[in-house]
Amino acid sequence: MRYAIVAPWLVTVGLFVALVVTAAVAGQHPEFGGGGPTEVVAFAGLVGLWGVANATVGAIIASRRPENRIGRILLTGGPLIVSVFLGFMLSAVRGLTAGPTDLLGSLAGWWAAVTIFPAILIAWPLVAILFPDGRLPGPNWRWPVAIVVVGEIVISGINAVTVGPVAVGLPDNPFGVLSLSAGVVAFLGMVGAVLIVISLGLALTAIAVRWRRGDRLMRAQLKWLLGALAVGGILFPLTFGGEMATFVDLVGVASPTLVPIAIGIAVLRYHLYDIDRIISRTLTYGLLTVVLFGVYAAGFALLQTVLAPLTSGGGPIAVAASTLAAFALFQPLRRGIHRAMDRRFNRTRYDAQLTVNGFAAQLRDEVDLERLSGQLRAVIGSSLAPTSVGVWLRPPERNASR
Repeated sequence: MRYAIVAPWLVTVGLFVALVVTAAVAGQHPEFGGGGPTEVVAFAGLVGLWGVANATVGAIIASRRPENRIGRILLTGGPLIVSVFLGFMLSAVRGLTAGPTDLLGSLAGWWAAVTIFPAILIAWPLVAILFPDGRLPGPNWRWPVAIVVVGEIVISGINAVTVGPVAVGLPDNPFGVLSLSAGVVAFLGMVGAVLIVISLGLALTAIAVRWRRGDRLMRAQLKWLLGALAVGGILFPLTFGGEMATFVDLVGVASPTLVPIAIGIAVLRYHLYDIDRIISRTLTYGLLTVVLFGVYAAGFALLQTVLAPLTSGGGPIAVAASTLAAFALFQPLRRGIHRAMDRRFNRTRYDAQLTVNGFAAQLRDEVDLERLSGQLRAVIGSSLAPTSVGVWLRPPERNASR
């Protein structure tokens, strides 16, 4: 069992090192594209880190929760993810350095083209469908999931023996024995993409079903997964459409790594209920940034228009006044938005704070110790929900002269 956990993780680390080395070689060739050597290595390292995170979290879950299939799926997805990117990059590099007939480049491209759909299926949809206990939401889910999985395996098998280039711009298939027209090949690729979209729909449906049926524990676990998917869904598309030379691009490439980390926290229940606080703080400072930027922009435009006839454009004065206004509004806005976000997304902390504040107000006027101890037990029980509560009152000191 230990070997079955350690071996995939070691394979993933080895593939990650090979990916970074290949990226360093690729960055030396201007024909490769994707920016300079630093950008190519950074991109490859962050993409490979996604696979390493999958394998690492999978190894931890498999060792601590061996009954949960999520760990084994992540262990499988880790090396697959890294090997797909390594295959495409190595095939392209060998094509530039050794020519399009290079055997190593052909094998690398063949592997990447054959495993890309299974890697995508395992990395996100299948994990989300089985999350968090490693089981399907119900028996009726077996056929839809089986159709998607078998369909992707069949398409990958056909691609493995199809004559022609393994992908656009890559060498020919070294194992090609099945001759298909370009239209059929394009149709198979479209079917594979459609199956991935269907699997994503199944994953979202499974999450919705579990949320509706789940208790507080289940919903806290789902919040971790949904939060990571939301951040990745927003940041990852920012990496497309331009050169990978900005900090935002690299953050977008690294964002899928949050998914396995969130899965590990949710399954192992380590700081599980901190997700409410994270959501509240993220929304607070995100909304605060938007509001302050709006105040600054509106103030700058208004003051510049008013002061332009009186000064030379009014630019410096407008900038200074708008900055001071935004700075003065920072604390009041932060407190107000913070309370509103806690009331909506961190309700447990908000209700506990209200309970504690109410008890503190009663404490000023209460003199009966028995009633005070009863109120204290009630406050602690509603705020912290302990298994047991005890109150110990220090006995009064006896007068030494007696």
